[in-house]
Amino acid sequence: TVIYPPVDTERFKIHEKKKEYYFTAARFVDYKNLDLIIQAFNKLPGQKLLIAGRGPMEKHLRKMAGPNIDFLGWVSDEQLVHYMQRAKAFVNASIEDFGIAGLEAQSCGTPVIALGKGGYTETVIEHETGIFFHREHPEALADAILRSERMTFDPYTLRRNAQRFDREVFREKFLNFFLDKCFDHAHTMA
Repeated sequence: TVIYPPVDTERFKIHEKKKEYYFTAARFVDYKNLDLIIQAFNKLPGQKLLIAGRGPMEKHLRKMAGPNIDFLGWVSDEQLVHYMQRAKAFVNASIEDFGIAGLEAQSCGTPVIALGKGGYTETVIEHETGIFFHREHPEALADAILRSERMTFDPYTLRRNAQRFDREVFREKFLNFFLDKCFDHAHTMA
């Protein structure tokens, strides 16, 4: 039985008016593949990327980033929501177990562009709530970004998808699982 972690969809309200930037937020460590995201945006100088976060790779990442990429540093929860709500898309290039940030983005009505591996394949509906790229290569991500430019995503469909993972859904599934197991155990003991 899989019970997905809870997502606080209430904190991430829909914002329909998007700005002219893409957004990512992560700790600056190797497995997050931020260098791949930066290389992809370096190939797309007309597309703006905002990166929130800090970490040991920061100096290296800043050095490789083109002028269309801005580093925001560590942002508050309120700032995270603000940038997530207004982004054209949330970008992720790492293999995540689940990918809560992608669901937070969808809660805001913001589509996701993600590597088509790991948890994102369970939380993003391709062409409906986001787009996948399937090779860990800057060209593959750049292609997905360009494809997203030609698509329209319904913010309410995105939010409904994220709400499948809301805290209340988690609470209900966890409680039902617990009660079922207790009932089964009590029944087999009788």
